[in-house]
Amino acid sequence: MYCKCGSIEKALTVFQEMKDKDSVSWTSVICGLAMNGQSNRALILFSQMVREGTRPIHGTFIGVLLACVHAGLVDKGLEFFLSMQREYKLVPEMRHYGCMVDLFCRAGELHRANEFIIRMPMVPDAVVWRMLLSSCKLHGDMILAKIASDKLIELDPSNGWSSIEMNHSSFK
Repeated sequence: MYCKCGSIEKALTVFQEMKDKDSVSWTSVICGLAMNGQSNRALILFSQMVREGTRPIHGTFIGVLLACVHAGLVDKGLEFFLSMQREYKLVPEMRHYGCMVDLFCRAGELHRANEFIIRMPMVPDAVVWRMLLSSCKLHGDMILAKIASDKLIELDPSNGWSSIEMNHSSFK
């Protein structure tokens, strides 16, 4: 609760005073730090969590990946993403894939984001394609923007968002 209000130090104090920390309490603080621009602290706390023997859960990796997104740690984020399944036997969900696409897009690695989307084991949702489309607009990649726009139209032909986005983009 403290993290949601931006009271990071209070949240950390309460967390440190807890006798029994479980995956949920660790995850709450890691996510709170990541969402409040404290990426480095979130990643340090994740390392501490693992060192102390608490097993990460799906939500923990959302916080870790968000920390990587906000810090621009592309390769580190990919490392964490791959460790979910390899080390912790957690199957990444759509939201984890979305964090990775966001990470690649914010770093300007649009083709890497597109390759990642293509290799997803599930059908990418509209959020993923919108992230790519918006980043293409920002970085001026008309070819990938067209691909993302077409995929959005395929997913929901009645939603004109992607064609409006394409038409209002000058890609200067």
